[in-house]
Amino acid sequence: VFADESRWRLAATDDVALQIRPQTDAAETKRYYRSCGRLVAKALFDGQVLPQCRLARPLLKHILALPVTFDDLELVDAALYRSCRAVVDEPNAERLCLTFTFRDRDGGETVELGPNGSERDVTDANKDEYIARLFRHAVLEQIARPLAAFLRGFYDVVPLACLSAAALDASDLELAIAGLDHVDVDDWKSHTTYSEGYSATHASIKHFWAYVDSLQLERRAKLLQYVTGTSRVPAGGFSRLQGRDGDAKAFELRLRAGGDAELPCAHTCFNRLDLPAYSSLAKVGAVFDALLAGDVLGFSDD
Repeated sequence: VFADESRWRLAATDDVALQIRPQTDAAETKRYYRSCGRLVAKALFDGQVLPQCRLARPLLKHILALPVTFDDLELVDAALYRSCRAVVDEPNAERLCLTFTFRDRDGGETVELGPNGSERDVTDANKDEYIARLFRHAVLEQIARPLAAFLRGFYDVVPLACLSAAALDASDLELAIAGLDHVDVDDWKSHTTYSEGYSATHASIKHFWAYVDSLQLERRAKLLQYVTGTSRVPAGGFSRLQGRDGDAKAFELRLRAGGDAELPCAHTCFNRLDLPAYSSLAKVGAVFDALLAGDVLGFSDD
């Protein structure tokens, strides 16, 4: 079902996460997505995982009725996100020669972002409105009808009130639907780079990998989420790890000053962990056990 490329597409910065592909408003299309929603919800209700159904974060947030943020756009279409940032940061927006229009990354017709959008130039005075309209269209309006059908099917089986009562976030729902990837520590280690004085033979690095190797699969996935922003292993393993710009970016361990008195810091955009030189395996365990017991994403600089 989820391999149908006419209905689903992969996130632009991820070779695993699925997005709804913009569709026509045909009755068959609505039936298809409603059936998909029911299928996913039935599996969730029965405690069965669908490894092939790894949904992109904005779609998970739509299911949970959580707000989709501008930063979520970077997870699914880094090129569009960078374009939006460039408009925001441009002190003279008029020279970009943009109008209030949008064309999806897979082609298709150019859509006007508001009345007479093709005749309305983007200026410093209205660029915030342009970005807001572009963001809303990219993450919601262009998939509104198939999304509504998918959500209707999902809520037929698992009502939104039940999800709200469970107090799930997008990461929780992702793991509940698709389960855990196998995180191969040897593969992870073999595709890791070191900087600022670290090497594979450094004592603190040995402590870190010994700790990772000791973790159960769920906690190992949480650690992966902390350092890369996702609990998913790329198709093809860690050699295919990407940064938020869509380019290959190996996991990096960088020495952070402070020793036992300092906390680690993750930079998920760059797949980098700034790791203090902890003096023992016990210290590494104490720090990361506390980190993984809390809000994993809350410890990131990104």
